[in-house]
Amino acid sequence: MSDPALELHDVGKRFRLFSRPGLRAIDALGGGWLLRGMGATSRELWAARHISFRVERGERVGLIGRNGAGKSTTLKMIIGTLTPTEGRVEVRGRIQALMEIGTGFHPEFTGRQNIQAALSYQGITGRDAHALEPEIIDFSELAEFIDQPVKTYSAGMYARLAFSAATAVIPDVLVIDEILGAGDAYFAGKCLDRMRDLTERSGTTVLFVSHDASAVQVLCQRCIWIERGTVKEDGPTLSVLKSYATQVRRDEEARLRARDARAAGEPRESPGSLPRDTSNYGSGACTIESVELEDADSSDAKIVLADRPCRVKVRVFAPSPISNPVFVFCAYLPSGLCAMQLVVAGEECGAPEISGSNRVEFVIDRLVLGAGEYVASVAVFERMPRLGAEPRAYHVMDRSFHFKVEDEAGPARVERGVCRQPFRAEVHAG
Repeated sequence: MSDPALELHDVGKRFRLFSRPGLRAIDALGGGWLLRGMGATSRELWAARHISFRVERGERVGLIGRNGAGKSTTLKMIIGTLTPTEGRVEVRGRIQALMEIGTGFHPEFTGRQNIQAALSYQGITGRDAHALEPEIIDFSELAEFIDQPVKTYSAGMYARLAFSAATAVIPDVLVIDEILGAGDAYFAGKCLDRMRDLTERSGTTVLFVSHDASAVQVLCQRCIWIERGTVKEDGPTLSVLKSYATQVRRDEEARLRARDARAAGEPRESPGSLPRDTSNYGSGACTIESVELEDADSSDAKIVLADRPCRVKVRVFAPSPISNPVFVFCAYLPSGLCAMQLVVAGEECGAPEISGSNRVEFVIDRLVLGAGEYVASVAVFERMPRLGAEPRAYHVMDRSFHFKVEDEAGPARVERGVCRQPFRAEVHAG
């Protein structure tokens, strides 16, 4: 087997955290003895630990994980801007890295001047650098702005220029850390094509960090999931992405449940009594005991898939019989606009009168809401609401139920808006 492009052997990075920023600078300059004399205290933080993996030449590997998981720390140890506290990093060949927006280019220099500086950093000057300049400008599509100072560029324009300059000369190892997320979808597609071409034609090894699962799936043959500073899973891209998505979904559901619990306030002491809260009010003649979202995978979900069936289950309790109550489930966008409202009177679903415990189910054969976060109000009214006039409320939980709609992960995902309007298409000649 040939030598790999890079290897990490049980690598870790420890930081010492002080109560004041200035103390860290003293420690970095070797003033530990002075800190001890001052009685300064610190604590240790391992941003990464026991990281081990091997990447072959020409391999495209995605690094995924949540913010603060240790991805960027790992990359910085690979490119040499951080020295490992323990373990060993071996990189074979020239490495080119695109890290955070705002690093690498001088803001006062023009785009053209920064291209020359970037090429000079890679050891290319004079005629050779000027010969590459038109290709870089053409790929970045920034000819109109190339003689403007970089400080006037948007984050997307900066990403275009940085990627174009970094890949004009073929590196042995290319490291991309989230910088492409600042660009538009069109240019991101161009970048993915170029990275694929670099590996297939030139044997460049790519380490790609992104929160865009679709981009990772399109580009990378292999994926490494970093969680809490260590490797959680390493394997085929789709398999690792599925495991990661499952964990994120579980954690997100737990967050939404905790949020709803806080919104609901203290539990009621007895049926028919309501807490005094502007977002949770009503006469108490019929009270909402629980609200659950059900899909094919869970009877109590917080995240559901668009275009799939689901149910909204509302448990209510009426101490005494009430006639023809009206049940409402209304979902709002973060902007406050109503995205969907489900309204039904008891008579419409065969319950002209209810008493005691009952379960109301809104059955959705196909959810047409688009991907995003929603907050819902759930209510029981005495009669059907009318525009501009709210009827007497038995119980209203205003914007107290949070849920999320997701697309199925995949490279073919297309933005389809807030509402997935069912449609059919026709093509007619002439």
